Amino acid sequence: MTSPAVRQERVLQEFRQVVPEREDCGSASWDDLRALALTGRLRGSGIRSVSWKVFLGVLPSNTTSLAGWNACLSEKRAEYDRLVQKFLIDPRGGGDEDLLKNNPLAQAEDSKWTKYFELQELQKCISIDIERLNFDDDYFTRDVEVVQGVMLRIL
Repeated sequence: MTSPAVRQERVLQEFRQVVPEREDCGSASWDDLRALALTGRLRGSGIRSVSWKVFLGVLPSNTTSLAGWNACLSEKRAEYDRLVQKFLIDPRGGGDEDLLKNNPLAQAEDSKWTKYFELQELQKCISIDIERLNFDDDYFTRDVEVVQGVMLRIL
């Protein structure tokens, strides 16, 4: 079994073969890579996920530096964690101890519990749609419950 650092370096080398790290390479290499991705020719390739991260703006396209990408991913993950803390409500967490307002039976619109139950209803609707998806890609069928859970949390 290879270490994560060795796998990362291997993927980076493959990526640099397709998109050389030069100032003058322009967008032609990116267009070629995008065409490969859109026609499914990156399936099974180590650079598939990296390519899509670049296309979706998660990774910058102006560098193929492993250190730069790792720093960028760390920032994005920290930003995601902040958003999760902000929007995924835990009504049991500290804060307002007014039990008339902050309990599971409270009808107050600004209650943590009201917001929590609204979020649960929304997640039920999204789960129904996620379960209906027909996953043609092996990635989505390997561990269905985990993949669906990740998609639910993202959506």
